[in-house]
Amino acid sequence: MRIIDTKKVVYNKLDEYQKITKTIPVLMGDANGVVSVVGQTGYVYVRDMTGNTLMVWNSIVPLVAGLAVMVGSINGRLQVTQVRDIYYNSLMSNTAPHGYTHSYGSEGADVINIYPEQYMPWYAYTSADDNFTVSILRQVMSAGGVWIINDVEDIDLNAHIPVTATQALYVLISLDEDGALVHTVGTPVVNKAALVITDIPAIPTGNIPLWAVILYVGQTAITRDMSDSDYVDLRFAQTGGGGSSSSVPEGTHLQIGGTDAYPTTSEIRFGDDQYVRLRESSDDQFAITMSGEDCLIMSYDVQRIGNITNGRYMQVNSTGFSFVGKPVFLPTIKSGATQVAAGAAANEIWKTSGHESLPDNVLMIGV
Repeated sequence: MRIIDTKKVVYNKLDEYQKITKTIPVLMGDANGVVSVVGQTGYVYVRDMTGNTLMVWNSIVPLVAGLAVMVGSINGRLQVTQVRDIYYNSLMSNTAPHGYTHSYGSEGADVINIYPEQYMPWYAYTSADDNFTVSILRQVMSAGGVWIINDVEDIDLNAHIPVTATQALYVLISLDEDGALVHTVGTPVVNKAALVITDIPAIPTGNIPLWAVILYVGQTAITRDMSDSDYVDLRFAQTGGGGSSSSVPEGTHLQIGGTDAYPTTSEIRFGDDQYVRLRESSDDQFAITMSGEDCLIMSYDVQRIGNITNGRYMQVNSTGFSFVGKPVFLPTIKSGATQVAAGAAANEIWKTSGHESLPDNVLMIGV
C-alpha cells in the first residue's frame, strides 16, 4: 500500500475546490478494505477519487469500508468531516465509534445505566392480543433433569380483575421447580392507591418470584410506563428469613443413597435401612435405625437402647433403670465365698461361689 504526502494531496485538491467547497469526497478504507490505522488511534485510511490512499483523523463517522465521506482541514488538521450525502438522504449517520464513552468503569463521560426492565430473560409485557394477558419471555432451563426450551408463554388474568367498588390487588407470577409458571392472586384492598408492597402474595414454597401485576376496578389494560406501571419486577428481588429462625417441615427427607420410597416421618437416610428419624411423636423425638431395626430412641422423658424393634432393650425413665425382653447377663461380675474372697469393694455387686450357707450365683452388695 502506498501512502502519499497527505497534506500535499489534500491541500492541492482543496485548492481546486476552493471556490466551491473546502472539503473533498473520498471513500473510507484502503484498497484492501482496511479502515483503522494500526497503532494510531483515531486515524483512518481513505481513498480519493483518483485512488490515492490518505491517512486522516476521524471522530465523525462509522468505520465502514467504502463509505463515501468528505475530508477537509479543521484547525489545521486533515479529518473526516461528514458522511457524503450523495442522494441527500444518507444511510449512515455522522457518528464515529464511541462505545467506550458509554461503558461503566471507562473514562467515558456518557455512561449508560441499565435498568432491570431492559433485561429481557423472563421479561413480562402485555400481550398485543389481549389487554389483560401477560406474556413471559421464557428462557432455556433445566427442570428435573429435563431441558425446557425458551418460548413465549401467556398468562390470562382477566378472571382476577376485582369487581367490587374500587378494589385493587396484586397477582404474583412465579416459576416452580418443574419450570411451570404459577400465578397467585392476592387479597383485594380498597383501591389502587392503598396497595403496598406487602400486599404482594407470599411466594409458593420452592418457587422463584418473577413479577407482581396490579389489577383494579376500572382498569382498561395492564400498562407500563416510567411514572405509573402496573408491573413490579421481582426477578432480582432478594429473599430471606429477615433475621428470624427457619424450620424444616415435618415429613422432610434427606436421602443419601438407597432406593426405598420416602416414609411418612422426617428422616435423614443413609441407604435403605439406616437412617435417623426426627420428631415422629412426643414419645419418639429422636431415633437411629440400623439394618431396618431401631437401636436408639430418645425423648424428653425416656431413653431406650438395644434391639427396640424386637422388644429387647435397656430403658431409662423417670421411674428408674430397667431391661426389657431379655434376662440381664453380668459376665464380668466378681465372685467368691465371701466379699473379701471376691475382692468386692463397698457398694460393688458380687456373686457367691462356694459360700458356706448360700447357693452359688446369689447377688450380693459389698459393705
